Amino acid sequence: MKDPFAFLVQREREGSPGNYDTLEIFNIRDPRNPTRVGKISLEGRYAVWQFSVEGERVYIAAGNGGLKVFSISNPQNPVYLGGWQRGEDFYVLSVFVKDTVAYIGVDSNDTLFILNVKEPQNIREIGRIRVGQIDDPGYVRNYVLVDTILYCAVLENDSGCVALNVRNPREPSIIARTGERAFRVVLLGNLLVLQNEKGICLYDARDPRSLNFLSIFELIGLVPQIKVLNDSLILLNTVNGYFILDISQRPQVRLRGRYPPVDSVTKYAVASPAVRDTLLYAGFLGRRRLCIFNFANPDSIILVGSCSLSVQYPWEFGFRTCALKETLAFVAGQWSLYCVNVKDPRNPREVSRLLMPSTDFDINKIVIRDSLIYAACGQAGFWIFDVSNPQRPYFRDDFPSRYYTRDVFVKETLAFVADNYGGFRIFNIKNPDWIREVTTLSITPYQCLGVWVEGNLAFVAFGRMGLRIYDISNPGYPREVGYYYRGGSTAIWLEVNNGLIHLANYELGYRCFEYYGTGLEDKGEGRVIKVFPTKGR
Repeated sequence: MKDPFAFLVQREREGSPGNYDTLEIFNIRDPRNPTRVGKISLEGRYAVWQFSVEGERVYIAAGNGGLKVFSISNPQNPVYLGGWQRGEDFYVLSVFVKDTVAYIGVDSNDTLFILNVKEPQNIREIGRIRVGQIDDPGYVRNYVLVDTILYCAVLENDSGCVALNVRNPREPSIIARTGERAFRVVLLGNLLVLQNEKGICLYDARDPRSLNFLSIFELIGLVPQIKVLNDSLILLNTVNGYFILDISQRPQVRLRGRYPPVDSVTKYAVASPAVRDTLLYAGFLGRRRLCIFNFANPDSIILVGSCSLSVQYPWEFGFRTCALKETLAFVAGQWSLYCVNVKDPRNPREVSRLLMPSTDFDINKIVIRDSLIYAACGQAGFWIFDVSNPQRPYFRDDFPSRYYTRDVFVKETLAFVADNYGGFRIFNIKNPDWIREVTTLSITPYQCLGVWVEGNLAFVAFGRMGLRIYDISNPGYPREVGYYYRGGSTAIWLEVNNGLIHLANYELGYRCFEYYGTGLEDKGEGRVIKVFPTKGR
């Protein structure tokens, strides 16, 4: 914001030709009635990655469009003044300007570039410095300048927040670093606030040369997968472990229990655990164990029992997903399918193990129906296993993946498969020894990452194209009947329960929707999102 104006980045709608990123300018003198007074359009499909307002100019980090400078002396008619670019493969992703000095971060490069922008038509580099501690493809993401001290958040790099003395922009020098990976930094008085995938880290910045760690407020983090526990409880599988959400008072959502504890080093929850009553059959990426938890008290998840899983190779991940059949748990590892007796949850034991025939396998999801297991096996594609004799499971048939099979849902004689860039695929599995493809639906070049079927509707997580809903009453010709799209985010996993669509959105976390036949209503944060029926199909 710059009184009395506010600036807002409007992202292009992916997949809509002719729409480009714009920087919208609003007059907010009357906060109750903001009005748009102007905009800056970036044609040529350039993106507005970041911008900085200084004086009567706005400086835009435009990716492979470089740095672009506009005059906003007349906000209703912004004028392009000039720019800076080092080449088409040189992506400018961040910018901060103070007076006539601009600080620039670029993609896959941990070098901070310092420019003189006094004359926009003749921008000159006056200094540069590598802020990375290791040779890592990170970049400087955001900045805070206090007097002559510049704090930088370095993304994808263990350097974290770096403090630099920029009294002489031609010879900047590093005076301190936090060592924690940083997405964003903010300075509140003498308190340095750093955000990363773990949460919010606080540092004492009274002496910029010695940034002392104070505490951390851990956040749930990215949400790659979810699991419905019952009508009121949702399990989030995250990089920081398992979290239970109470959604009984929608739209309010309340965090209940979590596992493991905050101080545990075991964090990465697996993709698809199994649930029966109040027991959760789960594990953690990189740990070769089946763990059984009791969540009867959602505020306190208790480990009941666990079982070690044998492996062929020391580097093999032993737990990816799980499905239950009577007193048996079928556990899929990276290259193995296990059968575990869980009759006594306190003492589970491995019964058998089937080694996959190649290292292309990366089993992401299994579904069990009667004596057959249907598996989404990564690069190996879609497979069917026979477990009629749990001690001697064997292969029945497979269908190769075009890219990487991530998810599968089985209904009667049909299997619905999410095949990443290969799209949404439907197979006839009436004869388990002869899988036949019925149809494939793709939205090029987007990823199909998750699928769930209720009645005659298929709910599909189509990555950057959001949640898509198809009428599959005729499986050979799926017909799109609705969608929910949020630009810049990735729909990655979903489950449907009692009419509610539970969606894991990688960047935005957990979202809950309800489908009314013509569109969707967002149940999160108490807001109703516009209905999006699919027209003309």
